[in-house]
Amino acid sequence: MYSVITNPNHQKMPLLIAAFAVFMDGLDGSIVNVVLPVMAAEFGIDISGSSWVVIAYLLFMAGFILAFGKVADNGKIRGVFSIGFGIFALGSLMCALSPSLEFIVAARALQGLGASMIASAAPLLVTRFLPKERRGFGMGVIATTGGIALTFGPPLGGFISAYLSWHWIFLINVPIGIAAIILAKLAIPSPNGKPVKDHFDIIGTVLMFASIASMIIFFERGPVLGWTNVTILICGAIFAVSFAGFCIHSLRSPAPLLNIRIFRHWKFSSVTISYLLTCAVFFRRDVYGPVLYADGSRFVDGYVRNASDDCIDSDSACWNPYRRVERQNRLPHPVYSGRVVQNIILPDLPTDNS
Repeated sequence: MYSVITNPNHQKMPLLIAAFAVFMDGLDGSIVNVVLPVMAAEFGIDISGSSWVVIAYLLFMAGFILAFGKVADNGKIRGVFSIGFGIFALGSLMCALSPSLEFIVAARALQGLGASMIASAAPLLVTRFLPKERRGFGMGVIATTGGIALTFGPPLGGFISAYLSWHWIFLINVPIGIAAIILAKLAIPSPNGKPVKDHFDIIGTVLMFASIASMIIFFERGPVLGWTNVTILICGAIFAVSFAGFCIHSLRSPAPLLNIRIFRHWKFSSVTISYLLTCAVFFRRDVYGPVLYADGSRFVDGYVRNASDDCIDSDSACWNPYRRVERQNRLPHPVYSGRVVQNIILPDLPTDNS
């Protein structure tokens, strides 16, 4: 459907666009965290309520990334990428003009929807346009870029909010989104022939989103409301039913949203689980760390100490599994295991806030 770009000079543009897209996704997933206390004070709520500004973005991004990835893979990479950046820019503008918490949470959900389209199309720029021997390098570049974005987001957000206001965190995305749309129209090649008309798994998409949304609410509000609260119990039941329904539907559907049989392959499952654990560690430190820091939490020392570990993000050969698998044909389990153990066993030292 797409022709592989054989000219090394022309290969740089799709890789550059993909890295830029992943950087923007990661940046907006972390740049807001440090200004949540400022938003909470402005809207007259507690820090727990303002955390939904982050959760709404990540929820819609994770909930729809598979669906848009399948659409993009059917010959619509440029369309999904361009529309995604358009929605992303519109959501950013709405966030900047938000008069209330409810409005900004809805705007962040729209922004996350656009981010899911961007994130689903970005890796396809590598896998569809780069030759096989260069794909490992390409995935390493965009993975490293995503890690840098998560690290760069909190200090940039703090700088902007200190010298301008938190509204500018979102306003700067508008011209960036417009420029990305123009660049995509000019640089992303069109498919050979007509796009493939494939069945869109609506049921799988709904079940996937329901399971992710209920799981997030269950674990996020459970410690606050109590695990025996009616709302928490209902969310737990919805998650169990929707997740089981998604698995059953995926096994029976002729064109499922996700073919879960792929997890039978232990190499694929091992890399996926390792990457999941790594992202969980990054999320714990780079998403919640700045919030705790800005809120004067006792976890400040642990955050500052562990933040020095971010130098690992700059080495794609170690941080990224694709490059290691490509070069050595084996899984980099020691890298991930060490990363997880390092962040889990090192205790967060309390600070003296007196």
